[in-house]
This record gives sequence, C-alpha cells and structure tokens, in this order.
Amino acid sequence: MNDSTKLMYGFWNFNLDFWKGNSFKYDDVRIFDTNVLIVDTSAMNPEFYYMSTKQKKTIRNHWINALPHLKDVEYLMTTHQIDQEFFDAICQMKQLKGLYIKWGKVESILNLQNLQNLEHLYFGSNPRLKSLDGIEGLKKIEYLQIENFLSLNDFSKIGELKSLKSFVITGSVNSPVTKMNDLYFLEKLEHLEEIVLGISLVNKDTTPLHRFSKIERLILPTQIEKKLFKEISENKKNCG
Repeated sequence: MNDSTKLMYGFWNFNLDFWKGNSFKYDDVRIFDTNVLIVDTSAMNPEFYYMSTKQKKTIRNHWINALPHLKDVEYLMTTHQIDQEFFDAICQMKQLKGLYIKWGKVESILNLQNLQNLEHLYFGSNPRLKSLDGIEGLKKIEYLQIENFLSLNDFSKIGELKSLKSFVITGSVNSPVTKMNDLYFLEKLEHLEEIVLGISLVNKDTTPLHRFSKIERLILPTQIEKKLFKEISENKKNCG
C-alpha cells in the first residue's frame, strides 16, 4: 500500500484483506507464527457473547500472559475495552509495527515508550486518559489516529513525534468535541502530509496551520478552517 492510498483510505481500512483470517483463540498454536493478529474478545464475537463474566476474564487473562511471548506478531488489533493490565502486556511486544486498539479504559500510556518500532497507532475511545506521557518515545511513528480522548487537553507531546506523516484526532458521534489547548505542537512536525482535527480550540491561534494549508489532506472544523483561510488570504494581500 503506497502512502497516498494510506492517506486516502486509512491504513486500518477493514475493506482491505490485511486482517482477514488472523483472528485466533489464545490456545491456537498459530498465534506464535502469525505476524498479524486480532484478539477478538468483545461482546460482538458470538463465541464470547454468551460466556459468563468469569469465563471472559479468564480468557483475557490468558491473552495477557501470552501476548509478551508472541515475538512474530508485528500488527495487533484488540476489539474489547482493554484495561491497564492488558495495555501494559501489549507494551511488552517491542517488535510491534502497527497497533489498533478499538477502545479502552487505560489511565496511563507511559509504557507505550517501549514500542520503539511502532509505525502505525490507532487508539479508539479512551475517556479516562489525562496525559500523553509515554507517546514521545514512539520515534518511528508515522500514522497516529486517536478518538474520543475527552479528558485530555494538552497534546504538546505529539510535537516530539518527528517522523509523523499523518495525525488524526476525532470524537464520537454522541460525545462532546475534544478540547485542545493549542496547535503550537504542530510547528515541530516537518513531515506531516495529513491533518484531521475534530476538535475545538481553547487558544484560537491558527498560525501553526498556515504552512500546512496545501498538504495532501487537511480536514478541520468549519470555524477553524474559515479562520485559517481568511488569515492566509489577508497575508497574501498584505504581501502583495
């Protein structure tokens, strides 16, 4: 998949065959050989739906114990609401290049800094998280998408991700918009080709977006977009 396709459709597009056939049970020996793995222990899985709470917890604990030992897995997807213990187990998989977390109740991502080889990260709804401490350790990250981080306002750590090509932050349909303190962290990012911001700004300064006005994909809230291009137009007139 070339970079343009990734930007247009998203690296994690389910219409591609990337994940097909890679959902295994924890006791399937194939989990030790695959490089793509789906841990499907959500209530949407028919096999999992009718299990007791105790049975579900037992299976998830098996995965917590197994994940750090799956040395061939480079791309991992989780479908259930992961807790801190499950997240920390994932962060022992230092060979990971891609991680898709559908949603979680994680309070600290400090151990994310262990995933030095990570290039792609999707982190779905996780309203408990209040700090991005740890994310600055992702030196190879190129594609970052986060959703519904409602307790988080300070995104300055994103500015440390020097390899970042795509930054997407969105909310969910039924939740308030994420409030972002400011956009100044964008000034540190030299390689961005895609910015998607489903946010509201506390500091309304859109100056950091000026140099990104012609990148391959820029999607902004209407209010921010109008302000940005009004400023750019006025700057051109002043320079003319």
